[in-house]
Amino acid sequence: MKLMIENRYDVAPDKWRNWSYICQRVFNETCTQMLENPSTYQHPDATAVVALHWDETCFNAAWTAADACQQATKAYLKNKKELT
Repeated sequence: MKLMIENRYDVAPDKWRNWSYICQRVFNETCTQMLENPSTYQHPDATAVVALHWDETCFNAAWTAADACQQATKAYLKNKKELT
């Protein structure tokens, strides 16, 4: 049985199911942290980003992080198998 975490930000179901539990967590945590702390990710002298645009930026960054997690996991498992 595959562990699944709540899809809090409405990722496409097919994509969500393809990510591992850890990568789903990476997505949710990245999105949450960015949404709750925009000043951490935006330059203090920059014009404030419109909320709708910031939501999309957070979603895209979280997606990229989750995809990177999935690719790193696959590479790790492949290399681990080849080394043993």
